[in-house]
Amino acid sequence: MADTILLYHLTHINNLQSILQRESLWSHARIRAHEVSYSDMANQDVQIRRERTKIPIGMCGNLHDYVPFYFAPRSPMLYVIGRQHPPQQNMVYFMTNTAMIQQHCPAFVFTDAHAIRRLTNFYEELT
Repeated sequence: MADTILLYHLTHINNLQSILQRESLWSHARIRAHEVSYSDMANQDVQIRRERTKIPIGMCGNLHDYVPFYFAPRSPMLYVIGRQHPPQQNMVYFMTNTAMIQQHCPAFVFTDAHAIRRLTNFYEELT
């Protein structure tokens, strides 16, 4: 098995109570299907592309069928949010690691670049 790597998920603080009540993070598609009240911090153009981006492996579907995590605490999304005027300060970071994902999420995939990019490769094996 590969070394355990930290993973980070960023969300709006308004989502914290709902996440804690469910005791889990849900994908964008699942949130929408269950009509959960949700504060979205993401760029809507990127969200449209995520919904259209098909996953070629794993359980397939599109990017909204998965909970997004970053490999680094300073993600491109955080950079963009930090450049807003006034800066966004209502954020919560959830941290986990690849071992926990592998143990609790049998259908995970990861990429070697931003998932909406055409030349991005998808993987489902940590090695």
